Amino acid sequence: AVGDGALHADAFAGGFARWLVLTAIADRAHDVYAPIEALRAQLHNYDAIDQAHILAAYEHIRLSGINNRIRDCGEGRRLRKLLSHLPDAVTTQLYKMGMTAAATPASFSKMQRTATPLS
Repeated sequence: AVGDGALHADAFAGGFARWLVLTAIADRAHDVYAPIEALRAQLHNYDAIDQAHILAAYEHIRLSGINNRIRDCGEGRRLRKLLSHLPDAVTTQLYKMGMTAAATPASFSKMQRTATPLS
């Protein structure tokens, strides 16, 4: 799904969005907006979990301040509504994969209570 920085298989859209955002932030790159916006514009083409990953990536960019072109257009609310219809594991996985925009204070508190110690 990667190579030249383009999505080559729609089945990997969510993971691709997440990867783009996290690597862009790590590299302090500012050109991640266009591909994430393109995925967001085609959100209806993806399954619910990929939609959650794409919206979480969009919100992560917005909240990180890496790109000032992204404004609050209600995608955080849309993400939380979508996540409320998916298993709790989806929110937990997004959070653990670095998509902290996916975690509301209530969901994070729940994650803390149900977390299994690694030791």
